[in-house]
Amino acid sequence: MGNAPRLLAYLTIILPFVFSFSIWAIIPCIVASLVAKELMLLSVACILLIWKLKKVNYRIYAIISIVPILYLLHDKIWHALVIRWNVWEPVLVRFFQRPLIGYGLGVLPYADKKLIAYHDTAIYSSFLQFIIGAGVLGAIWLGYVLWKFAKTKQFGIETMAVLAIILLSVLEHPFEIPRLWLTMTAIIGFYMIKEIECG
Repeated sequence: MGNAPRLLAYLTIILPFVFSFSIWAIIPCIVASLVAKELMLLSVACILLIWKLKKVNYRIYAIISIVPILYLLHDKIWHALVIRWNVWEPVLVRFFQRPLIGYGLGVLPYADKKLIAYHDTAIYSSFLQFIIGAGVLGAIWLGYVLWKFAKTKQFGIETMAVLAIILLSVLEHPFEIPRLWLTMTAIIGFYMIKEIECG
């Protein structure tokens, strides 16, 4: 992963904080994501835009305006999913060889020389990377953590930032990028503080 994708991953994670200053701050992010054809930044920006709009009519207009963007980017979306499937398929085959306890966190890409040919030791999904490493038992724990997050008591900027990390973790690998660790730790810490304050 080069510096441009890392920058876009960083922007995706901090986008809720940028967006909290003004609704107009979302426009440069949408333009940047369209120019760079970065789908996760665009999807988080669209979710934030819909969340920020208070009137139902405006939300409907925003959703309707997203449809042509999806149509224009459908080749890019399909291409990204095909590339990820090409990486995930051999990884999932290996997962079913040790499904209960997995391979150990961060071990699988280094343990299999064939997988390194597909990618730079990242499986393009932090969730899949965790499940491969921790197995079904880890997947159950991860499901519990996500279920607890879904039952959050407050829905502010910190929650939206954690949601951005979760969405980014589905199709990208932010937890495997050391440059993002401090930012993600701070965001999750702020979210936990707000959650404790809410009761």
